[in-house]
Amino acid sequence: MNVIYYVGNPGIQHDTLNKQQLQNIEKNIDILDERIHVYLTKLTIFNMMDTFFKNIHHKLSDRCKGDLELFTLLKHRGSLVMDCNISFKKNIFELIDKNTTILLLYEDHILKCKRKILGCFCWSHVNHAFWNDCLVLLRKRIIKLLCTKNDKSNFDELDEHWLSANDIMTDIWSNNYRYDTSFKLLDYNVYKHYLECTHYLDFKVWF
Repeated sequence: MNVIYYVGNPGIQHDTLNKQQLQNIEKNIDILDERIHVYLTKLTIFNMMDTFFKNIHHKLSDRCKGDLELFTLLKHRGSLVMDCNISFKKNIFELIDKNTTILLLYEDHILKCKRKILGCFCWSHVNHAFWNDCLVLLRKRIIKLLCTKNDKSNFDELDEHWLSANDIMTDIWSNNYRYDTSFKLLDYNVYKHYLECTHYLDFKVWF
């Protein structure tokens, strides 16, 4: 049975979620047949990070911090991470077999002819090398940006995209794991009978 992680700031818990988002969470719990709930603060995940990320954390945008938290939690805890605006229609765990170590969603980018991994839904075994690779690439990109722009106040939209989970996960998968058969990638537009995301939200529910 997978653990359900709720992540937010200390003392906030569900206060930042609207009624529809809370209903999504309760519905998903029923569909996934999950019963173990753990609330984690952002400070808890911060304490899992290595010294480098702790030292530069204050120089990062909230968006980058959120993606850093995603990689960190998946590396150390595994299980399922998803945005709270995702609604399940069927139990997604039916698609995971004994050979699957990572389950991700993707969309095909028509204009760039490139497959884009989506950070809104990630299931993984704990301590999978993929997440460490993502953290290593994120570190390299942060260092390069901070050398020229110093902190988040000087980051533009292209910089934010370059640091995003979607871009980093896509590059790591494409370069290192494209032919790894333990990876299961689901085309979001094909599997909408399993799940649907109404829109992207920074606040995440972590399973």
